[in-house]
Amino acid sequence: MDNLKVRFENCYGISSLNETFDLSNTRGKTKAYSIYAPNGLMKTSFSRTFDALSKGEQPKEERFNRLPTCTIEVDNVEIKKEQIYVLKSEIEISSDNEAVTNILINQESKIRYDTLISNIHKLKSKLETSLQKKSKLKKVKSKIG
Repeated sequence: MDNLKVRFENCYGISSLNETFDLSNTRGKTKAYSIYAPNGLMKTSFSRTFDALSKGEQPKEERFNRLPTCTIEVDNVEIKKEQIYVLKSEIEISSDNEAVTNILINQESKIRYDTLISNIHKLKSKLETSLQKKSKLKKVKSKIG
């Protein structure tokens, strides 16, 4: 991938964004971008737009009900939803989605992470069972996790 062209209009509060990100390989190094801005200045809207597209949905403009338009191209070819992964800042650890742990490149670290998460789920279950017995309630709604 050398270029990522993003054209958003009326997407979750982004009135207009037309940008080409140069991701080409220069002297053996691939470029990367990060978005930094104060609260309320498009970061979440940007990721929500990509998230909607990854689910095969059309982005929305929720405030003024304007018609959204969204075009994303990779090297002048429209991106496919399968090519999009949005890494959310609030990762749901109870998710069965392996994509969450695929962000760990080191296989040894990934295995350790997966084991820790599995152990947390087991301990959570034991805690819930113990609380149910002590409280004599049939079911406890858990906020843990």
